[in-house]
Amino acid sequence: METFEPEVTRLCAAKEKRQHELAALPFTDKVRAVVRLQHMVAPILRARGRSVCVWNREETDPMTRSSVISDVTGNAENGPELESVTK
Repeated sequence: METFEPEVTRLCAAKEKRQHELAALPFTDKVRAVVRLQHMVAPILRARGRSVCVWNREETDPMTRSSVISDVTGNAENGPELESVTK
């Protein structure tokens, strides 16, 4: 049992470090993460017969001042990316 102790200590330290990194993210990045998770889980919940509502994030493009709808795409390696579609 003693052989697991260093590994558990390392895992707990890594978990705490990750929690601090996530807490330091700007609010918009946190919302992007939530929307990305919603997109990931929606097909699973729908397959189980659940009604699912995935958030759409509306933003204004600062360059054109036009309204855009952002949809979260991406993968675990690159993190969330935004794909914008002009209304």
